[in-house]
Amino acid sequence: MATYVVGDIHGCFREWIGLKSKIERTDENAEFILVGDILDKGPHSLEMLKWAMEKIVPGSKYQMVLGNHETEKINWLKYVLKHQDKEAWNNRDIARNMLSADGYEFYKVCCAKNFTGDDWNSILMWLESLPFSIHKEIENEYRKVPYIILHNPQDSNGITETLIIHGHIPTTLDKCKNEGAIPGKIWIQGNRINIDCGLVYGVSKKQGLYGDLAAICLEDLQEIYYYNHYLKHPKILPKMKKM
Repeated sequence: MATYVVGDIHGCFREWIGLKSKIERTDENAEFILVGDILDKGPHSLEMLKWAMEKIVPGSKYQMVLGNHETEKINWLKYVLKHQDKEAWNNRDIARNMLSADGYEFYKVCCAKNFTGDDWNSILMWLESLPFSIHKEIENEYRKVPYIILHNPQDSNGITETLIIHGHIPTTLDKCKNEGAIPGKIWIQGNRINIDCGLVYGVSKKQGLYGDLAAICLEDLQEIYYYNHYLKHPKILPKMKKM
C-alpha cells in the first residue's frame, strides 16, 4: 500500500477514474490525495463533485486539500444561501464577480440542475470539511520523509525542511517552461514538486503543449501519468544543454 498525490483534475472525471484504475491495478490498496481544483474548465465538474462528496473523507483512502476553485465556491455558496430567492442564485452578474471566468462550468451546471437550498448546503458543508493542507510522514528504507501537500506553492513560502507537493501552476505554461519545466510532466524544484501537468489544456504540438494528469508516489517518488505522452512520443522531449 502506498500514497499517491494527484494533480489538478478540473472536471476531467474520465481521466481521473482512468488514472486511479491504472494505479490500483498494481496497488489495489493505494491511497490518494488530490491537490484541489477538481472543478471548472473540464466537461464533467458535476460528476467529479458527486464522486468526491461520496468518497473523500479526512483520514480515508481518498483525501483532498482545498484548491482556489473550491475556495471561491465556498464564498459564492455562502452568498447564495443568504439570498433565498432563485433570482439571486441564477444571477450571472453575481457569478461573474465571485467565480472564475473559466466558462462558469460549475455555475451553469448548478443552474441547469435546478439545485435547491438543501443541495447548496450539502455542497458547502462538504467543501468546508476539506483541509487547507495535509501533512504526511512516510518511512522509506533509509529514513522518515516529511511532506506537506497543499494547492498553491505560495502558501508554503519559508518552509525548507519539508518536501512540498502542490498543484495550481500548470507545467504547460510558458512561465514554467522558461524555468526548465517539461510541459505535461511533474516538475521538481528544490524541495517543491509541482504535479499540475495541465491536463485540461489538452495537446497542441504547435504550441508545445502536452497536458496530462499525473500522480506521484510518496514512498518512492515514482511518477504515473494518464496519457504518458513521452512514452508514446519520445521526440517531444526538449534537448538538454550539455553541462
